[in-house]
Amino acid sequence: MMDYNTLTTVCKMLDAQASYSQIRNRTGIGNSSITRVKRLLADSGISLSQLEKLQPEEFLEFFYPRRNRRDEGIPLPDFEQIWKELNDPSVPTNIVFQWLRYKEEYPNGYQRTQFVKYVSDWIEEHHGKTAVRMVVQRKPGEKMYIDWAGTTLPLVHDPASGSLKEAHLFVTTLGVSSLLFVRAFENEKTPSVAEGVSEALKFYGALPRYLVPDNMKTAVLRHTKDELVLNTLFSDLESFYKVIVVPPPARKPKGKASVENAVKWAETHIFGRLKYRTFPSFDSLNQEIMQIVQLLNEDPSKKKTEQRQFLFEKVDLPNMRPLPSDPFAVCEYELCTVPANYHIRLKDGHYYSVPYTLYRKKDPVTVTVKSTLYDVIICDKNNQLICSHKRTYDAYQKYVTDPEHMPKEHQFWKETESRNSKYYLKWAKKIGPHMLRFIQGVLYNFEYEQQAYNTLNGILHQCDHIPNGVAEQAAVTCLKEGKLTL
Repeated sequence: MMDYNTLTTVCKMLDAQASYSQIRNRTGIGNSSITRVKRLLADSGISLSQLEKLQPEEFLEFFYPRRNRRDEGIPLPDFEQIWKELNDPSVPTNIVFQWLRYKEEYPNGYQRTQFVKYVSDWIEEHHGKTAVRMVVQRKPGEKMYIDWAGTTLPLVHDPASGSLKEAHLFVTTLGVSSLLFVRAFENEKTPSVAEGVSEALKFYGALPRYLVPDNMKTAVLRHTKDELVLNTLFSDLESFYKVIVVPPPARKPKGKASVENAVKWAETHIFGRLKYRTFPSFDSLNQEIMQIVQLLNEDPSKKKTEQRQFLFEKVDLPNMRPLPSDPFAVCEYELCTVPANYHIRLKDGHYYSVPYTLYRKKDPVTVTVKSTLYDVIICDKNNQLICSHKRTYDAYQKYVTDPEHMPKEHQFWKETESRNSKYYLKWAKKIGPHMLRFIQGVLYNFEYEQQAYNTLNGILHQCDHIPNGVAEQAAVTCLKEGKLTL
């Protein structure tokens, strides 16, 4: 059974007409599972946009109705024995024969494709195999490759400490042309990746179909032969730009030679030219880098038809989609556990509420917090929106609370604490003019108005379940008799 993230990825890639091999490389699932999802989508007639409106539990229910779910507990093949028999010249056997024998022993075992994959992966891991190189025929404007250079250099002055900050190079190439984009950052954290991708796409002026990041920690949380979980950032990039993120295969990726070559070029040409210089800021360093990148993309030593810039404009760009009109909002991403006071703490010391029902003592809930200059957005483990707040910079407003997130008893306390004389007079006026005069009399009978709030609250709540006319008559009676209580 596939999890929610894998299923949504398969659906998006099928909708984008990705090939089976691309989906396998992205998710690690077999052809039969892909075909099953494809058939279900076709038979149901439900569109991807309709599916995306479902809650994660409803989404899973669509593909795996509860009556069909079961814990298969499928046994793994005896890899060591299979390896011995495959390499025993006295035993005429092959992988298909081994699968047939496995199915005789375990009729509900793995099907042929999955069996071969498990055996092949085990053999590669334990005994290795001869490495072969695949010729990659790139499609115009289809993929943007992303990587960090392995080398860093101290190039930017830090006015606070007087020392030099290390420059980390964010590098991308695109399509057939391998047009190069490079930008220097202070670190390789998530906001740097987000800004790097956004700036790279602005540089190209159009959208590819796929983003192909290296296995950077900010891009991929887990990437094994069986499981791939993308960072929330890349999930957001997918949704915003309508692209698909396809990291290269795990272990020893060979499908990104284009960007690896670009990284080597960047390290050689950029650091080679700048290693003896220093810069007052990263902006000034990046201005210098872009001049060097332009020389690399318009290499005068090559024929014009072989230059990266020429190939990009003639081959890649016509096959790309336009950029969205609004820029991607670069966020700070934080993983937080919901505490007992149901307020998530940001690094700046402010707290923002989530529904109190998310607090669990025994099974703590982790949420993703995305904070921009203006907003704080809180999502669940499936990157589904929980709530959002306007960001505050007020040093005296430590807590930002949505009353709907509070339990009833907390709502009542907060409401009572926020009331003043104007609140009670407005409440009384809704009942009638006599009730307003009566409440004014009660209020003015106390030396300090705050002392009257509990009394006013009790009086007016007695009127909640009686007609206004009856309450008005009671107020008239009290006014005539000089009483200050109903």
